[in-house]
Amino acid sequence: MKKGQTEIIGLLVIVVLLIFIIILFVTLRTKPQEKAIGRESAYTASLLTAILKATPCERTDTIPARPVSIEEIIRRGIPRQSTCGNGEARQEYLAKELQIIKGRVNTNQKVNLQILIKNTQNPQDIILVGNSCLGEKTVERRIITGSSSGQQERFEMVLEYCTT
Repeated sequence: MKKGQTEIIGLLVIVVLLIFIIILFVTLRTKPQEKAIGRESAYTASLLTAILKATPCERTDTIPARPVSIEEIIRRGIPRQSTCGNGEARQEYLAKELQIIKGRVNTNQKVNLQILIKNTQNPQDIILVGNSCLGEKTVERRIITGSSSGQQERFEMVLEYCTT
């Protein structure tokens, strides 16, 4: 083998090693970002579940008094005999309670939450708490069906979560 051929083979081996190292570096560099996105998505889903399970008031027609969840209020409306709302409409009561929950969750000023509940059959029936996220955001949606005053209703609850 001539000296020139040996040098070309050596150069080729070096180039192949460099390509392998670059591919390995890029692969390892992108994986932590994917995990962070998955973690935020899981956090957003858990947060939405926790909000729906929150019990801001109680039914007074049962012994012992039974807690009433946000999800139940969305599904069925405010129970007549309860400590919920003092005669407020469902929309106003939920907006007030969701604002309180948002304030408790949003203790870190670098986090932004927006909670939206809309009736899919009546576009005017909407509750919006918080401001929309401007940067990268994680969005979680849930469909909640129920009946209030004899009518079947379908609500969509949307939670936007982002760090600012």
